[in-house]
Amino acid sequence: MSKADFTGEYPVTLDSKNRFLFPAQLRKQIPAKARNTFMLLRSTDKCLVMYPIHDWEILSKTVRRISHFNQENLDALRFLFDGATRVSIDGSGRIMIPKNLLQYAGIHKDMLIKAYLNRIELWDEKTFYAYRKRNVVGMQKKIQKVLGGLTFEW
Repeated sequence: MSKADFTGEYPVTLDSKNRFLFPAQLRKQIPAKARNTFMLLRSTDKCLVMYPIHDWEILSKTVRRISHFNQENLDALRFLFDGATRVSIDGSGRIMIPKNLLQYAGIHKDMLIKAYLNRIELWDEKTFYAYRKRNVVGMQKKIQKVLGGLTFEW
């Protein structure tokens, strides 16, 4: 598997050093070319997102083409790259999250990992379930709008 294609939902807990045990089932899904290394950054939602390093390099190369002479572009790029941190799974299977990123996402102890496509989202568990409860009808409509025009080959 060369492209990242993550799936699953995993509850985890931060330890006193802001580390969490990366779930074994999710670890099996990491492409070899990622070398157990990710770029961790703020998401536009109240969570953090991790991209396998090889996918991050593609994303970074792509956004370099955005004009730096447009204020909206600069604002978006600053947000995207602000606090972006390279992280790796250590020998004990853990990843450490910098304090500034934990504060942004409101993560204190209990965390929920949401893995899909080439991204892994890290949510404060209570924040995620409140978000889901508030937005379920709106999300159903968004899914219909976004996917409704696609033709699938099964």
